[in-house]
Amino acid sequence: TCNELGVSGLACKGCPSVSALWDWIKGARDAKNHGGAERSVILYFGDHDPTGFMIPRAAHEGIETLLDVTPDWLNDDDEEEVYGWREDAYVDVSVARVALNMDQVQHFNPPPFWAKTSDTRYKGYVREHGTTDAWELDALDPTVLRDLIRQTVNALFDDDIHEENNEVIADRRDEMIERMRNPEWIASALGGE
Repeated sequence: TCNELGVSGLACKGCPSVSALWDWIKGARDAKNHGGAERSVILYFGDHDPTGFMIPRAAHEGIETLLDVTPDWLNDDDEEEVYGWREDAYVDVSVARVALNMDQVQHFNPPPFWAKTSDTRYKGYVREHGTTDAWELDALDPTVLRDLIRQTVNALFDDDIHEENNEVIADRRDEMIERMRNPEWIASALGGE
């Protein structure tokens, strides 16, 4: 579904690693520098349990830490890239929890299981959600999950940017077709005269 929509996806067991977050930030920065959106959003889909609620919070904190560290690597008077970053390469990144939320639990009625009392976040989870039950995202019908992904991505989709990108693609395609009709360009592209 993510490929179909042109968005990246990352499956993780537990918190994403710092290197995975760093790679994601670099990808968002590169997209921004090539005409992409100024703002990037990580959509989180996970279990409704103590760990599932901690993961997007930890990812957000990790991203903020990485973004806060990056400008310190730069000399204020130097526009050169450092570790592939420039001062203007900052990206606005947020993390949004999409699923599994209590309203979805009530609507889709997946089977409950006991939240792990051994989880250090258990007491906070019970206090925040008023239940000792937990629910797995995997218990949702796959079509429901695909629909949630599509609806959320489409709500964030910017038709104006998409149209501008399609115009650039069409212009470049036309330019390439014209070049390919020119035998001299073909010869030079193949290394001949």
